[in-house]
Amino acid sequence: MEDKKKREKKWLIFIIGIGALLIVLGLNTLFKAFSTYFWSSTQGKILVSQVGFVDRFKRENDSFYFDISYEYSVDGKLYTNSKVFLGQYGSSISNWMQKVVDRYPVGKEVSVYYNPKNPKEAVLERGVRVATFGLFIGGLLFVGIGILGLKT
Repeated sequence: MEDKKKREKKWLIFIIGIGALLIVLGLNTLFKAFSTYFWSSTQGKILVSQVGFVDRFKRENDSFYFDISYEYSVDGKLYTNSKVFLGQYGSSISNWMQKVVDRYPVGKEVSVYYNPKNPKEAVLERGVRVATFGLFIGGLLFVGIGILGLKT
């Protein structure tokens, strides 16, 4: 019986550790997303704009994503990127993904916001979105479940 309790405790501590890692990663994503408000901008052009599809496990809960890439130039050097905003994720709702794709048709001239310290990092939309909180909230859930499990 005591071995079972020790194993459970180890698993709960592991879950708390995973949660803490997710919180750190989530805070990093949130900080970066907020910092995009202070990034430099340049003009870019949309190269690819379509809704992608991930057929996971051949089930109904497949995931759609927006497949958007663009090119832009900083100090005479050409870059390509595919981040629309930080914290992007897939969805089982293709209509939402299509709305994003519709904002960025192929060939459209767009403002690209890039990290002046690392121009390879860029987005089309600045700021924090609900999706940006995903890792952080997931981490809080893991830590909360682990702590509640340790208390019982």
